Amino acid sequence: MMERDVVRMTKRVLSDLRQMFSFALDRDIVEIDPTARIKKSRIGPDIERDRVLSEAEIGALCQQLPHAGLVPTTEAAVWIALSTLCRIGELLSSRWSDIDLDNHLWRIPDTKNGKPHNVYLSDFAVKQFRKVKELNSEGTWVYPSRDGKKAVSSKTITKQLGERQRPSGSMKRRSKLIATLTLPGGKWGPHDLRRTGATMMTRLG
Repeated sequence: MMERDVVRMTKRVLSDLRQMFSFALDRDIVEIDPTARIKKSRIGPDIERDRVLSEAEIGALCQQLPHAGLVPTTEAAVWIALSTLCRIGELLSSRWSDIDLDNHLWRIPDTKNGKPHNVYLSDFAVKQFRKVKELNSEGTWVYPSRDGKKAVSSKTITKQLGERQRPSGSMKRRSKLIATLTLPGGKWGPHDLRRTGATMMTRLG
């Protein structure tokens, strides 16, 4: 987790582990707490991400995406994320039964706050969903795993976008199309698209 630079989540997991080992020590289940000498300060500072894409960057993204070697469904996911402001995990775990393209409605039955949520789809968003449906229409999931028995991993899109923002070098079995999605404002990911849309709506009042 530290290698992936997810500082806040690393600290949260460390706290959970400490609580677990404290419980075990009190009951003589274990003799030592292996996390005792790990200092949170060494994990790194909590940095609140505030990456927002500019309108110029969105325009550049429109030009760059078709040449980044992404599968069409991943390219569509980027535009769905930006046009609906959904969490990428909500999109990747969605079912076709929850999406009514004729009535421009996507019902997310379980959101981060534990409540269902209706997303009203623009013509643009519907167009992107239809592109996905042309390729993934069979089965339950909008973004199925390879065997089709479950939804694809929630990290899939983030990983693909990140690989195409590496400045140099290549890794085995990874895309060689590095830097194809690099933008002037720095590294970006799916959640930054959500923040970007929210920021734009705030500016519009």
